[in-house]
Amino acid sequence: IFAQQSSAPAEGSLEYYKALAGKGNAEAQLKLAELYQQGKDVAQNFTEAAKWYKKAAEQGLQEAQYKLGEMYYEGKGMVQDAKEAANWLEKAASRGHQAAKDKLQDIKSKAQDSLKDLNKALDMIR
Repeated sequence: IFAQQSSAPAEGSLEYYKALAGKGNAEAQLKLAELYQQGKDVAQNFTEAAKWYKKAAEQGLQEAQYKLGEMYYEGKGMVQDAKEAANWLEKAASRGHQAAKDKLQDIKSKAQDSLKDLNKALDMIR
């Protein structure tokens, strides 16, 4: 006799995360975003990754806030936007996310170096 098969997706599968993410589960949204970003078990798709990171980030998941900030900074899956990147990185950093703190420090350091280079160039023109 045939065993009755469950219609529920297998735990840990792409369909499993899609089902939970679609119901608003922030952890599943984060995992789904990571799968899309890495191209694991699905074609790599930065736009889909950004969409799911944003959903999880808006629910307060600091790892999602950090990764969304990075995607805005790099312009992956969306238009590059330093202001939005800083906004999401600040949210994650303010909640203790060390990598977000480090990324913000790196961005500030690069901005200061760029400003110094600009001032040197202006001095040469004057």
